[in-house]
Amino acid sequence: SWTDPDAAFLGIKGGSPSSSHGHMDVGTFVYEGNGIRWAVDPGMQDYLSLEKAGLALWDGAQEADRWRIFRLGPSGHNILRFDGGPQNVSGFASLQGDGTGVLLDLTPLYRQKVLSATRRATLNTDGSLRLEDRWTTSGSSVEVSCQWLTTAAVETHRDGALLRQEGKLLRLRVECST
Repeated sequence: SWTDPDAAFLGIKGGSPSSSHGHMDVGTFVYEGNGIRWAVDPGMQDYLSLEKAGLALWDGAQEADRWRIFRLGPSGHNILRFDGGPQNVSGFASLQGDGTGVLLDLTPLYRQKVLSATRRATLNTDGSLRLEDRWTTSGSSVEVSCQWLTTAAVETHRDGALLRQEGKLLRLRVECST
């Protein structure tokens, strides 16, 4: 809804970290529901302040300073991570919608760690969000994390977390299967 302040909203990003002014944030998302921004993006940072700090901001190579900056690198975004590593700076993920949600093929971003990786996002008619991350390894074990940046107070539970903000609650439930 364009008029209901409590309507749910999902924004999700495909593309590549190597895009002009890009961040290492392919697959990141923002999510609003009940008038609360539950999943946030840290936004822009003044480039001049970074350049004054001596950072090689315009170097887009895989190991460049650019990706160690919180707002530009992988730590500052709601993304899937493998072994805590960065995304492949030259990788590209396209978005495909099917009427019920969107699917991103993240494989080119994580090829060094997994054989395949996808993220499916569905904003349900009740305003709830379903994120489904799938990956296949080559048989080697990897540590997987799904980052969720929020300004809400977080209470962790065995099967997820409870977010509290402005007197409202959002329950995150994590389901795993092999």
